[in-house]
Amino acid sequence: CNSKVKKESGEVNYYCSNQNCSAIKEQEISHFVSKKAFNIEGFGIKIVEQLLKEKLIKNIADIFKLKKKSLLFLERFAEKSVDNLLEAIDNSKKIELDRFIYALGIRHVGDETSILLAKKFGSIKNIMEAKQEDLEMIHDIGIKVAESITNYFQNQDKQKIIKKLLENGVNPSLVKLKKQKLAQQTFVLTGSLENYTRDQVQKIIRDLGGKISSSISKNTNYLLSGKQPGSKYEKAQKLGVKIINEVEFEKML
Repeated sequence: CNSKVKKESGEVNYYCSNQNCSAIKEQEISHFVSKKAFNIEGFGIKIVEQLLKEKLIKNIADIFKLKKKSLLFLERFAEKSVDNLLEAIDNSKKIELDRFIYALGIRHVGDETSILLAKKFGSIKNIMEAKQEDLEMIHDIGIKVAESITNYFQNQDKQKIIKKLLENGVNPSLVKLKKQKLAQQTFVLTGSLENYTRDQVQKIIRDLGGKISSSISKNTNYLLSGKQPGSKYEKAQKLGVKIINEVEFEKML
């Protein structure tokens, strides 16, 4: 959009200074529909670009107002593909609260922090009303992240978008937590497992109160190791981190 880029103090990345930048809009919407967020199958970047270009959507809330007759006029859109896309959009409306938070694309808030917020506050309303000091009291959420969350939810434009999402039928709900067998336990994964995908294992650990880390440290409780483990295996051995295999992990459950 030919606007200036800027870099915040202490950060690596540069950001466009124009909040209405078309590239930012594309990325926001692509993130929103992605697998870890609303997981709307068939909603790729090309469709995002096309919908924005034709002004059928302006923001993430507009996704849930799309009509068949409008989509049929788009290039490469046959009736079957339109029906499939609208069905995928409709099916995505009922979503777990942590994935809803992640989908909003709040700066510094990844999937782990989204889970913490969902478990702590229980509803999007409670999170929106939370004060910065309340957020800072949550383990693993520092001042910078708490400030980013507070700024996001205090923004009137963001508030309007969330209100529209809810009005358009989106229903974020907190999954009932299971017995917290893995509470306060941090896991790192390496190698490939036989009976689980990485996403499945991560969900099991989180549902049972455990945490996932991408790197080994002295604070890691377990390294769950599958076939062909990487360098994390050797590092865990050096640090004395307990290494478990798939069978031992299942016994813990």
